[in-house]
Amino acid sequence: MSVMEALLGHRRYEENVKWIGEHYDELKAQYDGKWIAVLDRSVVGYDKSLEKLVCDMRRRSKESYGEVAFEFISRKPIEMIL
Repeated sequence: MSVMEALLGHRRYEENVKWIGEHYDELKAQYDGKWIAVLDRSVVGYDKSLEKLVCDMRRRSKESYGEVAFEFISRKPIEMIL
């Protein structure tokens, strides 16, 4: 993989992360309590288990796996301990 390909893949990953943030309220209605996988600004998978979702996405998206953004969707605020 060239540097340009890596940069392009990272940019696509960041676009997917941004898309999740922009659509989080909509996603809560459908995917509350689940992990989602987003590729090309679209939900391409979801599961209650992150491990299962990651395995599925690695199998299904071999070429573009590095561009997939994973996020846990919750209607409740998630407390972070820093």
